[in-house]
Amino acid sequence: MRVKFRNLLIVLVAGALASCNTIFDDSACPSFEDGREVTFVLALSEATGSSSRAAWNDAAASATDVEGNIFENRLLAEQLRVAVYTTANVYLGDVTDLLYWPINPENTRYQFKGNLPVALLTDMAALPVGATPDYKFMVYANSPAGSSPANTLYTLADVTKTDSAIPMWGVKQTDLTPLMSAKSMDMGTIWLLRSVAKVEVNLADELTSQYTLKDVSINYHNAQGYVLPTGWDTTTATESLDRQSVFRGYRSLHSGHHPFVEAVSGERYVMYLPEYDNMLFADYEAKITVVLNDGTSDRVYTDALEFRNYSGGVATGDVYNLVRNTIYRFNINAVSVGNLELNFSVADWARSDNWEWVQDFSYPTYHNPVLADAGERDGDATNDVFPDKPTMKYVADAAQKDANAFSCWFQILAPADQDWMPVLRTASGNASIKVYKEVISAGMRTMELVYDPESATSEVRDGSLLTAYNGWYNIKVIPTAADNVGEVVEFGITYTQSWMGAGGARFLLINGEHDHIMWPNSGTDARIIRIEQVN
Repeated sequence: MRVKFRNLLIVLVAGALASCNTIFDDSACPSFEDGREVTFVLALSEATGSSSRAAWNDAAASATDVEGNIFENRLLAEQLRVAVYTTANVYLGDVTDLLYWPINPENTRYQFKGNLPVALLTDMAALPVGATPDYKFMVYANSPAGSSPANTLYTLADVTKTDSAIPMWGVKQTDLTPLMSAKSMDMGTIWLLRSVAKVEVNLADELTSQYTLKDVSINYHNAQGYVLPTGWDTTTATESLDRQSVFRGYRSLHSGHHPFVEAVSGERYVMYLPEYDNMLFADYEAKITVVLNDGTSDRVYTDALEFRNYSGGVATGDVYNLVRNTIYRFNINAVSVGNLELNFSVADWARSDNWEWVQDFSYPTYHNPVLADAGERDGDATNDVFPDKPTMKYVADAAQKDANAFSCWFQILAPADQDWMPVLRTASGNASIKVYKEVISAGMRTMELVYDPESATSEVRDGSLLTAYNGWYNIKVIPTAADNVGEVVEFGITYTQSWMGAGGARFLLINGEHDHIMWPNSGTDARIIRIEQVN
């Protein structure tokens, strides 16, 4: 569910301006000098659970009730800001002196009244002739004001207290032209996004007669998170953001097992968590430990629940990030001697009983690990051959540089047009990279240079030719100087997708798995191959 402001109503009290920009004619020149007042109706969604009975600041409200509960929908009046910005994100001030009162029996709709910032009307009056008075109204709920809202953080402790509330944010850009000739204007709806993810672990009804869900905890997670999502400064309406684009993970790793809160005795546990990047930090994948009691003893399933799709009760596919305003639901359906049988769903917080959809990050289809030149590339892993140690040699002869470089084969098939980039994570000045594309046509094989940072051709130089392809690429890591013998470079491959936001490239696994490294003596990180320069 996305909580929303509905029917934001602005009322301007008439006064007199000493002067007026020529955007107005004399008869239409508005007067704001005696004050400017804003009133709006705030309404919480009444579509789910106990939200229709929500009461603000109810310290006794359960933080772990049902979907759409009091805690999840609560807005704290003392921590509510409505800020006004230009379209270029220049801050003009807050709606101040907010007063509020309930306007419906269920206490889910409140009338607000306050003062518009003077700078807003001053800015409107100074607009050039013909300019549209577009302004952004941003809502910051349940979060500290802060001098830099974009970087405002909240802590895990802030969302584990039953007398607190979940930080939320929303924005809407609006044309205020009607205010030139009228005292009020209906802005419609401003949607809010919760900044946390919700994780649930449930014991199936048919198991409750045999087992009790005694304890649930998570290993890796973030202790802090951003209040504002990715895209806060570019979007003109909260609802234009989607789950793939809002993710904005803050790195504040907490590696101790953190307990969930029991929601239904022996059957259900929940936790509210800051966003967490499971994809980028593969060595610190978030997993959940479950303790079941069979009436006589405890059964501990350590790190048994993974944020992945499940097939036949077994985790499969690629890992999910923990993204704000999303519910991650694990249902334990069966218990065997060695493992749990589960299903897993990912749903928008607005989930109803009629629909549920699984998050799809379109994770690339590619070959892991990258293959050595000596391998067959025939799809049979038993034919893969890896050297004892990844190395590269410097030679002065330009014609021999490729032959003495570290060389590997890489294939990426999907999604269509997926970009990728070979990178050196450390000591990047000690080596350069070239990429060739294997092209087979009419039985003839050619190697086409598609990436070289030193190329005179822009598309070869900038890497724009590196996209998904139903064939193979050959990557060369070439030493740049003779005196770097013994030095090591860390080679990896990154990819980008729209949901990552600006600068959000992620490393692919190219060296097997973290517990099964394929290139010997190449480090312990499956995203990296460590290459040593030798004589």
